[in-house]
Amino acid sequence: MKKYDIFLVNNLKCNYSQDLTKDISLNFESSSILKSAKYIKSKTIIQFNFLKYSPMHCLKLFFITVTGKTKDGYIGYDTSCRCLINWNEKLNVNTRYEMYGKLEKNKLLILNCEKVLEIDYKKLVYQLL
Repeated sequence: MKKYDIFLVNNLKCNYSQDLTKDISLNFESSSILKSAKYIKSKTIIQFNFLKYSPMHCLKLFFITVTGKTKDGYIGYDTSCRCLINWNEKLNVNTRYEMYGKLEKNKLLILNCEKVLEIDYKKLVYQLL
């Protein structure tokens, strides 16, 4: 019965050397790169804006705390400034919302909301990571 040396390369006996380990590590590294390129994880990108620095008449996402109710709508603020919120449904005071809307500027900033959602912090953390 013959014994075969698994490190027999080109009819030469070689010990477990650095040359062989370099080849193995390069193969492993290239295969892991190919796997990551093949199965790309889909990532939702969240981009929110501040009222003070946002462009006018563009649909954007804002995180706004509603502070009060007026006859025309609601008063709210984010960390940059206050605004008047035009929304026809009931909002809770002292609650933070995700608001998708367009900004207009008269005497004060007016946010015309297209969609208002309560913030789901768990979902938000997953989107940011």
